[in-house]
Amino acid sequence: MILKNLSKATFYAKTSNNNDLLVVFLYVDDILVIRSNFELVQQFKDQMMMVFEIIDLREMSYFFRIEISQFK
Repeated sequence: MILKNLSKATFYAKTSNNNDLLVVFLYVDDILVIRSNFELVQQFKDQMMMVFEIIDLREMSYFFRIEISQFK
């Protein structure tokens, strides 16, 4: 199921049958992808790369001046 924030067309969330979560934030020409399963992100990126020219900058440390901490 894909959920779209109706008030802002910049936030999308997708859940799979096994409750994995993929959240996508769009801002101008930037995309932030948050996931509970790495394979979901890779599938999303592969699909986007078939349609758009994308540069994958890998893991980020800041987004809108907010520091991002990643736990593995």
